[in-house]
Amino acid sequence: MFNIFKKSKKSGCWNMYKDNNSGNWNRFIDENGKILFQISDVCYESYPCQHKVKIGNDSESQLWYNSRICKYLATNNIPSPNNHFTFSDTQDTPDVSDTPDVSDTPDAPDTPDAPDTPDAQDARDTLDTLDTPDVSSSVASNVASSVHNILGKTKIIETYESGDWVIWDDLTDNMMGSWYRFVDKGHNVLFQMSGLCRQSYPCQHNVKIGNSMQPGLWSALKIHQYLTVNNIPIPKHFDYLKAKIDKDLIISFIKNDDLDKVLNGYNNSNIKHDEILKYALMNNSNKIINHFISKGHKLNDNDFVDICTDISLENFKRLVSMGMNPNAARYNTDYVIMRAIQKKNVELFKYLVNELDINIGINYNESYNQHKYLLNIALDESTSKEIIDIIIQKSLEKGIKYSHNAFYKDIKDEKWDLLQLLIENSLIENEDHFCQQILYKAKSKPFINIVKCIKTKHPRYANL
Repeated sequence: MFNIFKKSKKSGCWNMYKDNNSGNWNRFIDENGKILFQISDVCYESYPCQHKVKIGNDSESQLWYNSRICKYLATNNIPSPNNHFTFSDTQDTPDVSDTPDVSDTPDAPDTPDAPDTPDAQDARDTLDTLDTPDVSSSVASNVASSVHNILGKTKIIETYESGDWVIWDDLTDNMMGSWYRFVDKGHNVLFQMSGLCRQSYPCQHNVKIGNSMQPGLWSALKIHQYLTVNNIPIPKHFDYLKAKIDKDLIISFIKNDDLDKVLNGYNNSNIKHDEILKYALMNNSNKIINHFISKGHKLNDNDFVDICTDISLENFKRLVSMGMNPNAARYNTDYVIMRAIQKKNVELFKYLVNELDINIGINYNESYNQHKYLLNIALDESTSKEIIDIIIQKSLEKGIKYSHNAFYKDIKDEKWDLLQLLIENSLIENEDHFCQQILYKAKSKPFINIVKCIKTKHPRYANL
């Protein structure tokens, strides 16, 4: 907090007073002692900076960009305070190279009924919103001034004689900032779009169709499609969508197994060969699969694991025969066989353990002195009983024993039926301790089958 203004108690000048709730305020009082405008000392040091302001004796404050403050002061013949705002005293906003020079065109006074909306160009600079069309200085003389009545606010704006995108301020809405609209040759408003960019991917903007007063939130893709269909120039802001639109077009060809269109189109897009093969496998597009496999194209391990349960078993086998690793892991943690369990893909699981002899006794967390076996994963995922039976059968065949510590959570969660299988088949190391844990957890449930199983197998617990 600091004093950005010269202190003065003279009439017709700025002076300062203290507000315990929001710091020092600077106000301009006219020669009759009337308060015309108030600005808080607290500077929000964005670019351009921002200050809270009050009109006259208003008790409620609003947050304004400095260029809006300067515009209001100039319009109402109030001297600009000290030199805090000097860079925007003579121009509305910092210079933008692709915006026509219209500095000679006067702005109509704004009616400050809700003047807390940032200046249109400020929103452009701080939010990196839309670019106006590139117009060189040689055609600046073609700029004409027209008066339009939008949302009940008469405002002088700049437009091009041929019809183009222009900026205007929506003074009735302090949340959406500046707006862009497309005006045709007859000065009819065809489309309006807020400069406030919700920077998701694709981004989102509030839009209005024609002179509609009700905005709707549209994704950039929907905006792009609407502008294309209605022959409205697409702002440079949406150039980043071209790659996505081209890619989506190729994917639509892949889904239809249209090999010719894929081959003709993918060179003009940023989609890669392995991506085409991935989408073709997911959609069982055999022509495209055969073509790209015949050219020796493969998937990377991450994509292979990602789609292994979504493609046909026949195509999975083809990829393995080409050299894809059935032990592949996605980001070194998510293995093909784990995916088969999680997605309850029994046929793929059988192929992995019966034909490829994938080891089902691997401790996947061994390096962390913890235990996570495929059987744990099967129990956690509540997978099919058939997969659990296969794991137990293979464990018996290979003489695999599991650490009792690996099943602590399953005891806590009372998965009695599945834990009983481990005891019945003697698959647990240190089974005695394992049984004690179960009996302690199930002490109030002496009737359940696992308790009967333990007492039958270990008579020393019969009287517990």
